[in-house]
Amino acid sequence: MSVLSAAVLLCMQSCLNSDDTDVTYSDDTSITSFSLGNICRVYTSQSGADSLGTGVSFSSYKFNIDQARHEVYNTDSLPYYAVGPLQMKKVLSSISTKNSGIAVYQAVDDTTWYNFRSTDSLDFSVPRHFRVYSASLNYYQDWTIRVNVHQVPQDTFIWHNRYELPALENARSVKGIALGDSVYLYVQRNGSPVLLVASASGDAQFAEHSVSLSAEAAGGMIVYDGRVYTISDGSIVSAPTPAAAFSAVAPAQQLSRLLGATRHDIYALSADGAIMISRDGGMTWQADSLDSSSDLLPSGNINFVSQPDRTYSGLDRAVLTGSRSESDSTAVVWNKLSGYGAEDSPWQYLEVSGDNQYRLPAKSVSMTVYRDSLEAFDGVTLFKSRDLGLTWYPDDKINRPDCFAAASEPHLILADRKGNLWLVSGGVVWKGRRD
Repeated sequence: MSVLSAAVLLCMQSCLNSDDTDVTYSDDTSITSFSLGNICRVYTSQSGADSLGTGVSFSSYKFNIDQARHEVYNTDSLPYYAVGPLQMKKVLSSISTKNSGIAVYQAVDDTTWYNFRSTDSLDFSVPRHFRVYSASLNYYQDWTIRVNVHQVPQDTFIWHNRYELPALENARSVKGIALGDSVYLYVQRNGSPVLLVASASGDAQFAEHSVSLSAEAAGGMIVYDGRVYTISDGSIVSAPTPAAAFSAVAPAQQLSRLLGATRHDIYALSADGAIMISRDGGMTWQADSLDSSSDLLPSGNINFVSQPDRTYSGLDRAVLTGSRSESDSTAVVWNKLSGYGAEDSPWQYLEVSGDNQYRLPAKSVSMTVYRDSLEAFDGVTLFKSRDLGLTWYPDDKINRPDCFAAASEPHLILADRKGNLWLVSGGVVWKGRRD
């Protein structure tokens, strides 16, 4: 039934019922709620034929009603198994309107309008255009209803972007930092550092910036409390971003390098190989305690990451890995609780039994935290650990990107706060995420 027909019926009903009572219809209306009904799942048989199974209820999915933009949409996307022409093209839904407004919708392929009925299935594989008439038929609002659906199976990792960076070619090393909405790559090339910057959002290309720091200072950069810190010319220096000017914080006090930071503390190595801790942003330092001999601390291929502890609320868990000598084939692993109330917590050495076949390689490993797990990359394989570095398994959820050149130097793995994972191998950078 067209809108015109609906209007005629309304007028006739008004005339027939107006012998004794005057009825005034409101000019004000809008969409006040929207919900979905059941959606059938598609099953594919061994022969390759698709068939519909029983419907799954999606009535609990909340839809936002944007009265300013006249848009209806869901921020919590429907799961992947609801995707497909057989399901999203035949969806039952319900609409509520203000002051008994009349909802109509436009056809997908032409400009014809149809009355909306909750018993009729609609195609929501594309955004749909609705119009809501006031009860008086003197006023209407146009609306767009969009049903968002995951386009790949949930927890599937997809590499989205690939960047070829000439600045990485023939580079000796690369240091990655995620800060705010940007990703920074420090590349040591021909003895000088080069800074590459890209946005964590979208597919913006990397831009090259000049660097005032030495190669050693750039390679020792860490992030603490929303700023970057490093050691340069005998002092701890800091800046709001790696591309900004650095200012002195305090003398380095015989520190050889900064290791990393939690939300609470900064950690460093002293000239004699001890772990130092600062609880005041690098101003003062003291030796941190260990539960085992300092001879077991790493001296090369060092990685440091931290993440909120899963057991103790408000505390962080720092993880330190690396090799003790050039002959080490597997890494040593230490971890520590950090935060208020854990000041006396020592660094704990994870003694790995001889029959543990899932150890972290000692050499040329880069490490990051991604989706509450530790993720490491040795230039060939991506490893995952969910037990604070005790065991490392090849990650079967993240495949190496297409056109991947294994064991290319330099290599790096890095996660940003937008949920992206960055992988550097040779002169190429990939960006991906688990959807």
